[in-house]
Amino acid sequence: MTNAPLWESGAPTTITRPDDNQVCYPPVASPARKILPYGPFFIDGIDPIECTRRLRCFAGIVACHRGTDDQLISVLRDAESDSAALQRAFAMFEELPPLPRRKIISVYARLMRPRRAS
Repeated sequence: MTNAPLWESGAPTTITRPDDNQVCYPPVASPARKILPYGPFFIDGIDPIECTRRLRCFAGIVACHRGTDDQLISVLRDAESDSAALQRAFAMFEELPPLPRRKIISVYARLMRPRRAS
């Protein structure tokens, strides 16, 4: 087992589909923690514009809970266009203390849930 930060394990793979759309596959689970990406970090098959919107939403929630100077916010903004930054953001978020992490996830889940039919 290594003591290196989780975000140094490598960037997710990016491929270009025949229709010229790029797809970025999410980071693989950490061998030490076996955590798979979720929330804004799970981008498999999601439109890049929607991924950007999700990451910005998540960055806003992090800012409300952790303060606007938190380093995670700038890494989340970088992740909008950089696959390696997405990996780092995921690892940095996983290293937050459990209570703030749960609060951020619960607010994000509440905001991103599908609307109910009227």
